[in-house]
Amino acid sequence: MQKKGEEDIEFVVNLVLLSPYLYNWNFYLSIEQLREYRKLALDQFISDYSIVKKRKRYLNAKLQKLPFDD
Repeated sequence: MQKKGEEDIEFVVNLVLLSPYLYNWNFYLSIEQLREYRKLALDQFISDYSIVKKRKRYLNAKLQKLPFDD
């Protein structure tokens, strides 16, 4: 998942670079900051996922058919 996450970050960064004027820069002040924050989020997720994987806190699901009552 780490590799896929890193690939996804670069994909998004490259898309934003194609049309930076379409992106809201109120939170991320630069493309590097966008990359850094997304990398930090990925690292935090990977760390958490590795710890709680056995407790099944994360579910495999797809939108429109989520496995929840509400």
